[in-house]
Amino acid sequence: MIVELVLIVVVVVVVVVVVVVVVVVVVVVVIVVVVIAAAAVVVVVVVVATKTRTAIEQGYQQGYEQQHQQKQRIG
Repeated sequence: MIVELVLIVVVVVVVVVVVVVVVVVVVVVVIVVVVIAAAAVVVVVVVVATKTRTAIEQGYQQGYEQQHQQKQRIG
């Protein structure tokens, strides 16, 4: 009787420990996935912002050069 109770308690404790470990692993995996996704979003935003800024700067440069050429033709 006592041995059976001890075995039941041991089995319950082992099951609880396994469940806790599985939950912790799942939470860690979810956190890692979220962090990777956030990093990917940041990289995409930075790349898009850099390309947009470069395109805007090139547009300003081309506009400036065209105005300068027109002034040289006129003047």
